[in-house]
Amino acid sequence: MIEIYKNNILKFVENKIEIISISSDITLKLEVDTKSHMITSVSYNESNIDDIMKGILNAFCSVIINLPIIEASNHGVLRLEYLLRDASKKPIDGIITPNNTLKEFLILQDLIRDCFKQYKQKIKNAPTGNAYIVASVKEWVKLSDNIKKEKLNELIDSYFKDINQNDCDYSISVIKPMRVEFLVYNESLKNVGHFLLELEKYIQKVLKVPIEVMYTEKIDNNRVRQKSRK
Repeated sequence: MIEIYKNNILKFVENKIEIISISSDITLKLEVDTKSHMITSVSYNESNIDDIMKGILNAFCSVIINLPIIEASNHGVLRLEYLLRDASKKPIDGIITPNNTLKEFLILQDLIRDCFKQYKQKIKNAPTGNAYIVASVKEWVKLSDNIKKEKLNELIDSYFKDINQNDCDYSISVIKPMRVEFLVYNESLKNVGHFLLELEKYIQKVLKVPIEVMYTEKIDNNRVRQKSRK
């Protein structure tokens, strides 16, 4: 009689593996679903860790949980650096990566990449290519440009209220699914780079979509001046 139930019973069997990596006296422990290759649990040892490292580790755990392990290995520390960076202060000139900022980021990069290396050794069907796209991105791409603009306008109005910037006359144009142009008519925004980065973070946090915001300033009726956030 068990055969009648067996297939449905097996759907509820957890197929998980524990991966442990140690570097610079920090132990990172992952639990990974071997069917979906998603990280289902993350923890670390709390002994001999100062508050800075503890905060970084807590943020990292929140960043990589529920990600495919290959995505965490490839981009987990990049996501972490972007999350923690103060947009008003640029740590270095040129391209910013975990490799040229904090040594703590490098420790985490070594840990998560070692975890993925172990996972590939233990799981025969482990992914070798990273084609991870979050569901929210797939849904965003399906929307028409008009609906995208409506949603973005609502978010930007809300953002302006949060920062007490209610007198800015602007419009939004959708250039590509993941790129929009922000056109200001009546005034120049101070510290444009900081503003754009914070606006991007706000949009990405709410929509869960990696949208890039380009800035265009209206000089007169016929001329505009484009700026990026770089």
